[in-house]
Amino acid sequence: MTIVELFDEKPINNIIGALAFHPDRVVYIGGLSQRHFENRKLPILKRFFAQKQMPELEIRYVQVRKDSLQDIIARFEEIRAAYDDCNFHIEVTGGEELVLIALGVLCERYPSLRLYQISSKLRHVRTFSVAGEDGVKTDMVCRNSVRENLMLHGASVISADGSDFLPEGWQFTDDFLHDLGLMWETMRSGLDECDPQGDVSPYNWNQAISSLGRLYADFALPDDPNCIQVEKSFFHDTFLLMPEHRQLQNYLFYFLRLDLLDYRIGEETVELEFKNAQVRKCLTTAGILLELKTYLICRELTGQRGGDCMTGVQIAWDGEESAAADAALPDAQYDPDAPADTVNEVDVIAACGMVPYFISCKNGQFTAEELYKLYAVSEQFGKGYCKRILVTTSLRYAVDNARQRLQLLQRAEDMGIVILEDVHTMTDAEFSAELARVMELPKVKSLQTVS
Repeated sequence: MTIVELFDEKPINNIIGALAFHPDRVVYIGGLSQRHFENRKLPILKRFFAQKQMPELEIRYVQVRKDSLQDIIARFEEIRAAYDDCNFHIEVTGGEELVLIALGVLCERYPSLRLYQISSKLRHVRTFSVAGEDGVKTDMVCRNSVRENLMLHGASVISADGSDFLPEGWQFTDDFLHDLGLMWETMRSGLDECDPQGDVSPYNWNQAISSLGRLYADFALPDDPNCIQVEKSFFHDTFLLMPEHRQLQNYLFYFLRLDLLDYRIGEETVELEFKNAQVRKCLTTAGILLELKTYLICRELTGQRGGDCMTGVQIAWDGEESAAADAALPDAQYDPDAPADTVNEVDVIAACGMVPYFISCKNGQFTAEELYKLYAVSEQFGKGYCKRILVTTSLRYAVDNARQRLQLLQRAEDMGIVILEDVHTMTDAEFSAELARVMELPKVKSLQTVS
C-alpha cells in the first residue's frame, strides 16, 4: 500500500496515516524544497519510524509549486500513475488551498481514488471516495510515548523522572509512597499550632522548605549528601529566630516526629540527617511535592489508557542530548565555549494516544511569565493537538491581588491553558477526576490498540 500525505507543519499529521495503515511507502507532497526536506525533515522521520519498528518504510518527497494549480495536478498524476494502490490523506481543516483544489480535480478524474481523514482528536479514521461509500468510520488508537512525541518534533530527553539527581531516578517503593503521603498531608493541611484553618498551608510549607533548602545548599556535608552540619549559634540565630525563617522551626520538629529526618545537637554543631535522598529532595525543593503528586495521578490515568507519563523532563530542542546536557549544567552560562542549545524543563509531560499533555505545577508565587513558558514549549512540541494545564494549590497566594488573579485566568484562557486550582483541598479521587476532565481523556473501555 502507498499513502500520499500532504506534508504539514504539524508533525503529528505527517505520521499518523503510516501508523494507522502500516503502508509499504509514504509519499509526502508539499512546498518545501527537496533539499530542506532531505536535510531537516527526513532524518527525523526515519528515526521516528525506526523507533516505531517500521525501519523498512519507504519515504519519498515530491516538491510542488504552491502557486501553480497545473503543477500540483501534474505531480498528483505522476504519483497516481507510479503507484496504483494509493490512499490519499487530506487534512480538510488546514493545508494549502490550491493543493485541495488539485486533489478535487484528481477525484473527479478518478472517482475510485481513496481518501482518508483522521479525526480532530486522533481517535478515528474516515475513508472517502467519489465512487464508493462516503465517510466510512473506523475506530483506532495510534499511540506515541512522551519520548517518541519529542523525537517526532526533533527534540530529545536529557533527563527525566529524577535521573538528574539519582542515577536510578525516582523509586516509588511502598515506603517512599508512605512518606510522600505524610508530606502531602502536611503540606495540604498545615500544622495545627501555626495554621489552624489550613488556608495558607501551602504557603507556609514553601517558606519552611525554602529555608531548609537554603540550609542544605550552604551546609550539606560533601561526604554525606543526606546530612547537614551547621554551627549551633548560627543555626539558632539565623534559622530559628529570623522572621523569614519563622516556619522552619514549626515544621522541623514535625518532620522529626514523622521520622523524615533526624536531629542531633553537639557541643558546637547541629546536624540534620534526612531519611534518604528522595525524602531529602522533597524537603529541600519547595515545588517538588505538588509535581510528584500530579505525576502519580496523571501516570495512573494515562496508564489505564495505554499512555505514558514522565516528570521533571529536561528537553533538548535540537535533539542533541550530549550537547544539551552540557548546556544545562549550572556553570554553562559563564563558559564562552559552552554549547548554545535551547533547554527547557517541564514538570510533567504525558501522552495518551497521539495527544501530548504539558503540565506545569505551581505551589507558590508565579507570574504570567510562567504561562508564556508553558505555551512556548507546548507549541514547539505539540503543535495543533497538545493540551496545556497549569496545576496550582492557591492563586490567592500565587498573585498579589484579586485583579491580578482575574488577569492571569483570562490570559491563560487566551493561550489555551487550563488552570486547575486548589488541588490541595481535593481528595486523591477528586484530583484524579478533575485532571481527567481537563485532559479530556477517552473512556478506558472504548480504547483499541494500534502501535
